[in-house]
Amino acid sequence: MDNVRKLLAATPVPLAVALDPAQQRPGESSLPYLFVVFLVTWLAFFAYAFYMTRKQQALQRDLDALRKLLDDRERQGRPGDRKP
Repeated sequence: MDNVRKLLAATPVPLAVALDPAQQRPGESSLPYLFVVFLVTWLAFFAYAFYMTRKQQALQRDLDALRKLLDDRERQGRPGDRKP
């Protein structure tokens, strides 16, 4: 227990107060951890949303390029593609 007190004394004040059981009120012991999990979850969500947006944009660019290629081929009227 003495080692824990030394560790808490060496940490910044808000963290030491949040983790010191003598300084906590009943029912507040896990609030800092809950906040960290909440923050990490939202960060993961926004990172995933950013990643999916980038992937969707890349797919849209590829689709537009394919449509343009097909339109160019139709306009050129390639001789091997015509039916007699």
